Amino acid sequence: MKSLDRTSLRDLAKFQMNGSGWIFHSIVALDIHTIGYEPLNGSSWAPLPKFLASNKATVNMKNTDNQCIKWCIARALNPAKRDIEKNPDRITKHLRKQTESLSFKGIEFPMSLQAIDKFERLNPEISVNISGFDNISKVYSFRISKFKRQKEIDLMLLENKHYYLVKNLSRLMSMQTSKHHREIVICRRCLNHFPNDKALEKHEENCQNHDAIKIVLPEKGHNLRIKKPQVFDESANCGLCRLWVIHKTD
Repeated sequence: MKSLDRTSLRDLAKFQMNGSGWIFHSIVALDIHTIGYEPLNGSSWAPLPKFLASNKATVNMKNTDNQCIKWCIARALNPAKRDIEKNPDRITKHLRKQTESLSFKGIEFPMSLQAIDKFERLNPEISVNISGFDNISKVYSFRISKFKRQKEIDLMLLENKHYYLVKNLSRLMSMQTSKHHREIVICRRCLNHFPNDKALEKHEENCQNHDAIKIVLPEKGHNLRIKKPQVFDESANCGLCRLWVIHKTD
């Protein structure tokens, strides 16, 4: 409150010095509205929605603790071999042994998104990307690693409850980008798809300079109305996507 008081007095002084002609007299009433902060994190096991499970691009680790992200990372680094492990979602003795090579020093579980930064510092060969899912935008990115390392791990966090391992990002994205569900090349930052690796590399030269984005499109049948006359120019292309540059006309 003291900091708020100092800030308010400083702003009032600037306002009066700008020649507004107004003079502050008193505060009649002050309403303070608060809301509980719930950081994004994953914890105990939760079922994978059927439409995602049928895609077979994710693994839902069957953990009984609040360390689902730990087991997802361990499974990503140690993919289940079909002839040995028929159930990749099980936490086996072998998988528990593999986690000993990872450092979680000073990290509390359930792990928050902020703690993933610390995990990457403790494990310099690993980078972790997090995606989400909703009924409007479907799959979208909201946590992209600052590093492109030898071991890139893709996870999905749903409803702020549980982390799922994305074992095949191309297959996951194909359900909303291709009618034939074919393998495609995906940019992890913006989740746009490309025909080949060469096209992706060219795209990433520009895309890597931007934060993760969530594309929100108008609902089907929605009409866009522009009140003032505009001129549309389709000639601009930023390398990420084609832009419509709008020039106002009087």
